[in-house]
Amino acid sequence: MEALFLELVGKYPSVVMVFTVVGVLRAVFKPIMAVAEKYVEATPTISDDELLGKVKASAIYKGIAWLVDYVSSIKLPGQK
Repeated sequence: MEALFLELVGKYPSVVMVFTVVGVLRAVFKPIMAVAEKYVEATPTISDDELLGKVKASAIYKGIAWLVDYVSSIKLPGQK
């Protein structure tokens, strides 16, 4: 199994890079946003709520969130 993995990595290094980038984005992106949301909920000011709302409504945030969730999620076949 290890030999097969190393052979595939040698043949397709760009695929490994894509999976690595997506994994790092997921490992960094999700916890940072969770901490930011908890911080915003804990503070009494409304300006940080508005700022977080603008960030989450932006096309860049939505695109990154969709890509990270779609690529790094496990897809299970539908039940019949």
